[in-house]
Amino acid sequence: EDPGDMGLIEEDFSFAEGQQDQPAVADGLEELLADVELEVIIELGRTRKALRDIYDLKIGTIVELDKQAREPIDILVNNSPVARGEVMVFEDALAVRVTEIMNPTELVKKN
Repeated sequence: EDPGDMGLIEEDFSFAEGQQDQPAVADGLEELLADVELEVIIELGRTRKALRDIYDLKIGTIVELDKQAREPIDILVNNSPVARGEVMVFEDALAVRVTEIMNPTELVKKN
């Protein structure tokens, strides 16, 4: 026995063309990644302000955003838009009800 052998089992994992089990591989990958945590941002809106306006901010200042009152808000994952929704209150906390999911092919094109 080779002293450098660490008890590894060598096995041929190659597949014949057309015999690859793609759904099983995808399911395994999905299960493997299911617990990965990603940053989720709920974006009410945006605006641009001159530096002097930022300096003038004080308690009670109203900052107008680029969205209308009932317009859907953006849900971003790792800074990429993935869905839209509406603001609501759920058990005394702000929440978002998802109203639209982005098309996955559009998501790939944007990144």
